[in-house]
Formats: sequence, C-alpha cells, structure tokens
Amino acid sequence: MKKLIWGGIYLVMMTPVYAQRIEQIRASASGDTILISYDLVGGAPNQAYKIRASCWDGIGKTELKSIQGLTVVKPGRDHQLKWRVLDDMEVGLVGDSITFTLAASEYTPPIGGWNDKTLTPEDQKAFLIMDLTSQINAYLNEVYNTAKIFRGYSDGAFTGQSALRNLDEQRKLLNAAYNTLLKNRRTFELTIQRLWRDEAKTAVAETFFTTFLDKMHREHILPLNDDVLPKMYDYNTFGNKYYRNKQLLKKIQTRAQVLTDPLLAHEIETARKDAWNLYSVSLKQ
Repeated sequence: MKKLIWGGIYLVMMTPVYAQRIEQIRASASGDTILISYDLVGGAPNQAYKIRASCWDGIGKTELKSIQGLTVVKPGRDHQLKWRVLDDMEVGLVGDSITFTLAASEYTPPIGGWNDKTLTPEDQKAFLIMDLTSQINAYLNEVYNTAKIFRGYSDGAFTGQSALRNLDEQRKLLNAAYNTLLKNRRTFELTIQRLWRDEAKTAVAETFFTTFLDKMHREHILPLNDDVLPKMYDYNTFGNKYYRNKQLLKKIQTRAQVLTDPLLAHEIETARKDAWNLYSVSLKQ
C-alpha cells in the first residue's frame, strides 16, 4: 500500500534564469497532493517560460512529472502547480526536511502546441485557445478590412485598375485567413473533444464554427469571389460599351452594399463576442 508521510518543514530553492527569477515559493499538502505556488518575476512580459520542478527528500531527487496546472507561463504572481506525489514516488515523501526546486527557461510554443504530449492538459488547453483566438481574429480582421476598402470607394473608383488590384490583394488575404481556419476546423473540434471530454463544449464549438465559418462566409465573402470581382474585371475590360458598363456598375454597387452595410460590421462584432464566449468562457470553465 502506498503511504504518504509529510515532514514538518519544506525548504524551497529558487533558480534564477537570466533576467527572470522565481520567488515566493510556497508549498502546502492536501491529502496526497502538494500545492506549489510561486511568483515569476522579471523577463519580457510577453515571453513564455517553461517551469520544471523537482523534489529532494534527503535520499534522492525526484522530477515532478505528475503535475496539474500550467507549466508554460508568462511573468506574474501566484502561479500554481499541483503535484500528485504518489504517482511519482512509490512510498511517498518521508522526512522532516523536503526541498523543492523550481527552474524556468524560455519557451517558444510550437505550431499546434496543443498536441505536445509533454505538456499538461491545462497547457494544451491554453495553447488551443490561443490558436483559436489568433486564427479567428485574423479572419475577422480581414473581413473588416475588405468592407473598409468598399466603404472608401466612390462610385467612380470602380472604373480604375487600382481599385481592382487593391481589392484583389485584399481578397487573397481574406481567403488565406479563411482557408487556414477552415483547414484546422476539424482538428480544433476533435482536440476540444479530446481535451475537455465534454459533449456540451464540443457541441458549442461545432455550432460556432457552423455559424461563423459557413454563414458569414457564404453570405458576405463568396459573393465577392464569385460575383463582385468578375464584374469589376468586366467593367474595366469593356470600357467602350457604355450600356454594358452601366449595367455592370449597377450590379457591382448592389453587391457592394452587402459589404458596406452596417449589418456586416455588427455581424463581425457579434462573431468576435461569440468567439470570446467560446474560448474565454465556455472552454475555460
């Protein structure tokens, strides 16, 4: 039978790394779990650091592997780790003087860091939320930039080649952001299912993607690819055919109203809010 015997004193060692350092380490026991709290100070505010922890019980050194909580953090106060002692030590901790050592090293998240099995589930969740945040915002920003281009055009601007070039370049940026999100959609959904193991959260994510990716893109963006730009190209190509150009311009302006309608701006902000609720509320609960 595994037994856990706690000593009366915990000695804590702090390991400084370059400009950042670990301070104010506190350890307390609850059942077979030790809660370790610490401050990571110094270093660049946006730099991520990987925290490693070990324990010396007077007999030998044990690397803390069975950890819950974030092990990839940015400088801040009151970071916490939970160590399930009996998962790493067969007989538990024995002695009156236990020493914990924490070390921090700079960490650059790999692409798809939420699949890094060396990280804790909490770390993987944080990286997934970060990637979702980044890709969703990138797409919404390009939708906004596209609408902004149309709002800045007068009727006559559609006759110029510069308008066509500018819009075509913006269309490429928009479609690239969309394709990135679309390519990762199923992976995101499956990863949410794996990490959270919660059907309700998986359903929320699937509903968001269906509404966000499918509805907004179909209603506002596909007409730009399939209708507005081809008509703008025709308008600039058949410069001597006044009647044809007049009809084309009317169609362009009608379609452009979709992108300049305040409703689109409202839908963009609604999508941002829904996205925030997805990865900052639903998935963090």
